[in-house]
Amino acid sequence: MGHDGTRFMTDSTPFRPRFSWSEHGIIVEIPAHEREVLISLLDQLREVIAADDHEPLARLKLPAHVDDPAAEAQFQELIAEDLRQSRIDAVEQVIAGLDATLLDDDGAAAWMRSLNSLRLVLGHEPWVTDDELDPSSLNQDQLVLLELFEWSGWLLEQLVAASTSVMDADPSDPDSR
Repeated sequence: MGHDGTRFMTDSTPFRPRFSWSEHGIIVEIPAHEREVLISLLDQLREVIAADDHEPLARLKLPAHVDDPAAEAQFQELIAEDLRQSRIDAVEQVIAGLDATLLDDDGAAAWMRSLNSLRLVLGHEPWVTDDELDPSSLNQDQLVLLELFEWSGWLLEQLVAASTSVMDADPSDPDSR
């Protein structure tokens, strides 16, 4: 999965969260240039998942029965196609609703699932998740991949925080909702 190399986080506007909680659902405020990047990445992710033969997908297909190859084969036979299709459905739901400004529970779940899948696929190279990584040792393509990996994690973190804010709200205090 790649990108054209343009830096997308060059927006000069002050930081503002991309997801926040309201009593009506999760508010989505993703700038247009970031939506374009997401569309491109999610389109590529959908293609990779649909093809089902790319090395980066290994991180989405962790074995359930490591010590029992027969049980693992049976498990994969029973659920592999359903998991693949549910990932594609989640990505398509996010792409179709990318201009939405409010997410319900199903929409938030599709976003979380898609962002997590994207992050896992982007992070398939071992160096991407290396805590001791020296960015100055990376070429331009690697820097873009690293930036996209970190950005997708940042989005996912904000979405999870917004989703869990509802649990922190005090139902008896209208100002906490």
